[in-house]
Amino acid sequence: FVFTFSSCESDEPSTEVAIGNGVFVLNQGKFGSNNAGICYYDFDKSLSYTDVFSSNNKRGLGDTGQDAITYGGKIYVAVYSSSIIEVINPKNAKSIKSIPMRNDQNAASSPRALAAANGKVYVTLFDGNVAQIDTTTLTVEKRVKVGPNPEGCAVVGNKLYVANSGGMQTVKDSTISVIDLTTFTETGKIKVNLNPGP
Repeated sequence: FVFTFSSCESDEPSTEVAIGNGVFVLNQGKFGSNNAGICYYDFDKSLSYTDVFSSNNKRGLGDTGQDAITYGGKIYVAVYSSSIIEVINPKNAKSIKSIPMRNDQNAASSPRALAAANGKVYVTLFDGNVAQIDTTTLTVEKRVKVGPNPEGCAVVGNKLYVANSGGMQTVKDSTISVIDLTTFTETGKIKVNLNPGP
């Protein structure tokens, strides 16, 4: 499955779309317009469907689709402004679960980027944390504080590297947090140029 930010053009069917040999495309939508979606292109039929998620779930994906990965037979989508991780079955494009991304005060945490390893999905949260999601229970197990406004992340070996952009701060950040995945703790920061991103 390939995910990118793009737009598809075709008539959207009113009935459920059958998923076969094709590719999904995450559409970010316009910020604040609640119009993120997932296109589907069927290779065998040479047809594209503008929002297979809406067709097959009878509801929208949410506001601002930020990132998506396929892991362990499921698709995980970070929906930034709606502050959810949408978990989707790739065989039928139907929602398995919407995981709310909220902090201890029940405020939106705003998920940005995703990575996965060892049965866990890791989510950078624009509130300055990284969340660990268990892929069996589909619940947030832990959070760890990193830098301001973390963006992209990547797993290398048994470490998660997180770009702290500081994008919403007056002075941008210039660090990469290093998280040990065994203990899920930040073990250090690497100094880089200002405002690192995905």
